[in-house]
Amino acid sequence: MGMKIQSLELIYYDLENDTFPSLVYSNLAGVPIPYRYDIKGKDVIITTDLGGGAKMTGKISEDGNTFSGGWRPNPGKESSGNVAYDFIGTRIK
Repeated sequence: MGMKIQSLELIYYDLENDTFPSLVYSNLAGVPIPYRYDIKGKDVIITTDLGGGAKMTGKISEDGNTFSGGWRPNPGKESSGNVAYDFIGTRIK
């Protein structure tokens, strides 16, 4: 679409809750977007409350070279800025 997207995500480990909270600063949003990562082995769940909330459920491959999953808005919170989609990512070496 010719639009340049820039973002910076700061992630840290929360020992008390055994999760990885993060903030994403993006030129697409006027405020930092909070996320929470929950990683158990090869399973990854990322959630956000922004825009009514959404959840990403994904899996890291056994060899660690791919990551796939899908984002889903919380029920009843679908909107133009909060849509369902699936993805596959590949590590580039």
